[in-house]
Amino acid sequence: MIPFQGCGQGNGAGPPIWVLVSSIIIQMMVAMGFGFECLTAIDSHLVIAQCFCFVDDTDVIEAGASVDHSGEDICQSVQAAASMWAGGISATGGAINPEKSFWWLIDFAWDGRKGQWTFRRKNQLLRLQIPGLSVMKSLEYLMTLLTLEAATWVDIMSPVLQVCLPKAGICRSFPRDMVLAPLKFQGLGIPHPFGSQVSKHIETLLRHSTNRTKTGAYLEAALQEHQLETGTSFGIFQQDYCNTAVLASDTWIKRVWKELENMDIYVAFDSPALPLQCVGDALLVEVFMDLEVNQDDLKWLNWCRMFLQACTVSDIVTADGRCIRQSAWRGERDGIHRSPYQWPRTV
Repeated sequence: MIPFQGCGQGNGAGPPIWVLVSSIIIQMMVAMGFGFECLTAIDSHLVIAQCFCFVDDTDVIEAGASVDHSGEDICQSVQAAASMWAGGISATGGAINPEKSFWWLIDFAWDGRKGQWTFRRKNQLLRLQIPGLSVMKSLEYLMTLLTLEAATWVDIMSPVLQVCLPKAGICRSFPRDMVLAPLKFQGLGIPHPFGSQVSKHIETLLRHSTNRTKTGAYLEAALQEHQLETGTSFGIFQQDYCNTAVLASDTWIKRVWKELENMDIYVAFDSPALPLQCVGDALLVEVFMDLEVNQDDLKWLNWCRMFLQACTVSDIVTADGRCIRQSAWRGERDGIHRSPYQWPRTV
């Protein structure tokens, strides 16, 4: 058995030592082919990720080789990745703590009644722990990923304020508008958690996209996937939520889109456009919307479009543009049309 050779708890050199050690283990994982990789939906740029590290915490990622792979298909490779990571930690003098190690399987199933993909498994719900006096700071750590409604934040803050206000010498029933108001307006200066959440979302979108970080690359990939999914000539944040939200999968970006539109906040991103193929061509989704089909019909028409991997009218018509091809009428893909895009899983 290899003896532990850690640098010791509280050692100031611990973080840089972990950076050096983890870098070698990550390169080992890359060499063995573990991790996640995909092409962005429209411009086919490669997006890769092996793990996410923060100080001494690491999230190791393993994904299927294609969109058609299910959770069961990758169980063996997930076990191999976990064993490889644990082996790398052991070889460098450390060890995995089972009590602090967790795993999540994320997969989707098609719901034919709702016409959308849903999570196959529901893991433990996120629980907020309020440690002592650092309540707001603890909540802020979570806000980037959370997309809670304002009313939900009020419910979360209610028991916190019930306890904390009396300890500060303030009546526990003090008007909440004053509690959450800025000091310059004679409030208590406690930031409204919903406002802080929105600020975190905007900061994440702008900072990572501008600085071209890894997170920015993941956001760009998700934005392109949504644009291909909605089939319009604009990025998702430039679209009207009430018109095309029904076409988009339920993701963090979709929820932030709804949040920003409800607050009349406009965020623009430069994304590759879905080009037309010839004079007189048009995007299918925009044709459907011009015909004013209802939301249910629009959703199912869009699923047919995605199954056929078609964006424009020219993708489903004959060469002279006069007739829709028989294969499109029958809902069958053929070898005539070859899409240049990376399409999601369809049924």
